[in-house]
Amino acid sequence: MGMDGKEEGERGRHSKKKRGRLLILQFRPSPPSSSSPSPL
Repeated sequence: MGMDGKEEGERGRHSKKKRGRLLILQFRPSPPSSSSPSPL
């Protein structure tokens, strides 16, 4: 059970990091020369 709790915490931290990265990408102007255009 302890391990499960730890896993949950890790997952939450990862999701939070992902969300922050997504926000940064959203606010950051995407260059036209980008080889892989973002869906947003």
